[in-house]
Amino acid sequence: MGLYVVLNFEDRHLDPNRGAADSTVKALQKRYEQDKQKKGLTALFVGRNAVIEHRCVELQGVAPAITTDHNRITQIRNDCARAEKIYVVAHGDPRTTDVCYTNDPNGVGVVQLADYAALGTFLKAVIQPKPSVIRVALVMCYGARCTRYQRATVDHMGMIAANDLKTSFAYRLFKELAQTRHIKMTAVTGKIQHDASSGRALVEHEDMIDENMEFAEAAKAQTVSKGPLIGRYNALIQGGTSAAAINAEAGKYRADPTLAAATPLQQYAKDLAAWERSGGDAIKARVTNAQAAKRTAITNLTQGGQDENMHKYGKFIYTYANNVLTIVTKYGKPNDGVMVPMTVLYQGALL
Repeated sequence: MGLYVVLNFEDRHLDPNRGAADSTVKALQKRYEQDKQKKGLTALFVGRNAVIEHRCVELQGVAPAITTDHNRITQIRNDCARAEKIYVVAHGDPRTTDVCYTNDPNGVGVVQLADYAALGTFLKAVIQPKPSVIRVALVMCYGARCTRYQRATVDHMGMIAANDLKTSFAYRLFKELAQTRHIKMTAVTGKIQHDASSGRALVEHEDMIDENMEFAEAAKAQTVSKGPLIGRYNALIQGGTSAAAINAEAGKYRADPTLAAATPLQQYAKDLAAWERSGGDAIKARVTNAQAAKRTAITNLTQGGQDENMHKYGKFIYTYANNVLTIVTKYGKPNDGVMVPMTVLYQGALL
């Protein structure tokens, strides 16, 4: 039987809610249990492919933590020992390449789970050494991206200096494992998502990285700055007040901040206008400009025959054999005669 093991560090054990990792599991089931499923005599003699998921995070106290349950660790270890390939699924952020993240227990966003050393310690507990190569895929947004993540600083589709390569979460994790395990690991440079209907992985195009990060940071800055105003706006909408009516009321207070406010709608409009005058307009403009930059980048990609998210794109392969570390770009750079598939980015001693 071909066994493919998913170690899910995003969703918590026994939590009925499922996040982005669910699409990864479904895509792998499509790929291995349907498209690549063994048939006929092959299936009869060697067994059929199967995808097994293990949720590796518990809610301990008020914070998520990697499981320490002995029975579950034993089961994970047994499955990993039989696995054709192991998928390590976690959230990543290019601004913090030393840690990975899990879903926030409160249901909004993500929270820090572990640094690369702590994750490596757990993986070494469940992935035992063996003579053959252990295939590991790190399914983590920006896992292979270095600390200097911005495109203007380091082009991750081109040649990358060793001092940058060694700063990615993927490399740091690989180094933790490779010194005692015969590991071949893959990771991607951008945001990754899976299409469950096709089984394909899609990776964010390099030309979108800076634009998407700026939009995310601008939107977050706006959310933090507006604070309670967002909740009050939602309450008005849920109470039956239209967005047009709210905007019309806000226009009155933008024109005359001395107007009195006697109703919740008027008070919200007055406070919104005050927020805009005290710096909110600049924050809104940053969001608008970031949106425009994203649209321009997408248009340029489309005109060049590419997409915002690409199949067979932005993947690095890490191997360490006979005391030699090799890092290659699996797919290279599209339409480039220099950065062809399997171009070696680095070969030599551990970094």
